Amino acid sequence: MKKSLFVLWITLIFVACSDDDKKELALAPGTSLDYVVYADETSVTPAGGISFTAVAPWRATVSELQSDESQTSAEEYTGTWINVSPDYGDMAGDYTIQITLDKNLTGKDRKAVVAIECGETKVSITIEQKALTVNGDIPGGGDASVIGLISELFFYFPQNIDRENSRFELTYDDQGRLVTWKEKSIDYDGSVNTKTLTYQYGDKVVYISSDKNADYFVTAYLNDAGYVVRAEERRQGGEQEITTYLYDSENHLIRTEQSGEWEDYVWSDGNLIEIHYDNTQGESDKTEYTYYTNLENKENFDFSERTSWLEELMYAGLTGVQSRNLVRTETGSTESAWKDNGSWEYETDADGYVTKAKFSQPDETGTDNNPRTLEIKHFK
Repeated sequence: MKKSLFVLWITLIFVACSDDDKKELALAPGTSLDYVVYADETSVTPAGGISFTAVAPWRATVSELQSDESQTSAEEYTGTWINVSPDYGDMAGDYTIQITLDKNLTGKDRKAVVAIECGETKVSITIEQKALTVNGDIPGGGDASVIGLISELFFYFPQNIDRENSRFELTYDDQGRLVTWKEKSIDYDGSVNTKTLTYQYGDKVVYISSDKNADYFVTAYLNDAGYVVRAEERRQGGEQEITTYLYDSENHLIRTEQSGEWEDYVWSDGNLIEIHYDNTQGESDKTEYTYYTNLENKENFDFSERTSWLEELMYAGLTGVQSRNLVRTETGSTESAWKDNGSWEYETDADGYVTKAKFSQPDETGTDNNPRTLEIKHFK
């Protein structure tokens, strides 16, 4: 069972179900089936655990309720914020279960249903966790705050916004470290793909796993500054890819290397100005960047994905100090990547955080009527 940040306790009295009402599982009289807690609330009244009597083996499953109130199946549940222990019993008897919750750092209300099933009897308990504390704040604390961190990214093309888009939802712990990265993408043919990456932190190491591919696992080893120096990526079929990272004295990434290929990064006045790509086959590429001098980069990772080798690490802010300013133009020596030969435009809020960014790549007429667009939300 995963480590949880606080525990929801509910005390009830055992009541055995009778043969007369044909119930195979019974909660104590007066048991509430709906609970609402604040984002950082540590207990509700009464406290102690959910108790019941089952006349046969039973199990408990969790289904998360989405914003449209549609319930996912237990098999589709990939949330990490709620847990039930124990979640099954292999014989009849009296049981007490505990429901554990993480602090809600998502900036949104969230709901889940705990379903306890015994034979033909099913009892559903709904738990809603608010986005805010009783004082109206998003819980922070720890060594860093989540305020200002990116909570959602939405990539799309304006002329076909319902197709070829990707939405990312990110959650963090109370130290501002990325915990989950949920992606939902729609392809040009309308097919929908989802993926959730989960991050676990140890001593100078981060473990990243995917809900879609049991063979996919990344182990990232960190330096004293907290940036990755070696990533071991396990792929399908047991193959492993090793990526190494090198930084300068200011913790700017200056080299990324894999077997047979590498990238070097050139910095000036705190900004990335060139990327040089080379491989053992003699192929090479160079991309140059220029920056606004008055638009500060306040984001917690580089949403333009310039240093995109293992973007899972980049989104977690593990690949070094970012550029001081936001990029304005990107010019490549080849047409091998979408990022080459284009320019950025930004919209920011009153605090200087980017709310919308457009990347335009003009055609032969000098215009781009369908620029790649990115909308960004932050924790406030």
